[in-house]
Amino acid sequence: MSDLHVGTGHKKGQINIYDDFREDDRFEQLLSRFSQPGHETHLILNGDIFDLLKVPVNGQFPDAITERLALMKLEQCLKGHPQVVRGLSSFLAQEQNQITYQPGNHDLEFFFPKVQELFCRTITGHPTHPRLRFSTETDHFTLEDGVQFHHGHQFEAIHAVDMKKMFLTQGNREPILNLPWGSLFILHVVNKLVPIGRTSTR
Repeated sequence: MSDLHVGTGHKKGQINIYDDFREDDRFEQLLSRFSQPGHETHLILNGDIFDLLKVPVNGQFPDAITERLALMKLEQCLKGHPQVVRGLSSFLAQEQNQITYQPGNHDLEFFFPKVQELFCRTITGHPTHPRLRFSTETDHFTLEDGVQFHHGHQFEAIHAVDMKKMFLTQGNREPILNLPWGSLFILHVVNKLVPIGRTSTR
């Protein structure tokens, strides 16, 4: 499963233009089918599950993304989509199920350890869980039988990240994500095409 682009949620009667995900009911229903005893399922969240590039912080879209800012953005998404959280939590509550999360170019914030911890704690109630893993050591995830999962952004120069240098540091400042040009284009150009706060009535 990939590219859900879950954002900060939608208020009743309004559309959040920075959130592409509106299938909360169907998502929860889908996972409920695999949350029954007897169904052993490995759910691979293969990137861009959350669209953290389109989550504003204090009305802005900063490109110097620290771990602190990353936590603020993910927390908004988790609070804005309680059914997504509930579906994932119920799925993982079944001891035969497991989840692997591989970040894409829209949720690179998951390379921060505390972001992983926040997601895990929200889903399971604990900072770590033996059946919830994060694939951040390489640019793809490989099953035991050799099948590989790629999000795909590494095949496009504008979106590819340097896996050996995911963070930039300057002096005593907090490390920030080493964003690819495609991410910077979204933050500085695409997001500003529509002013924050402008909504459309359903």
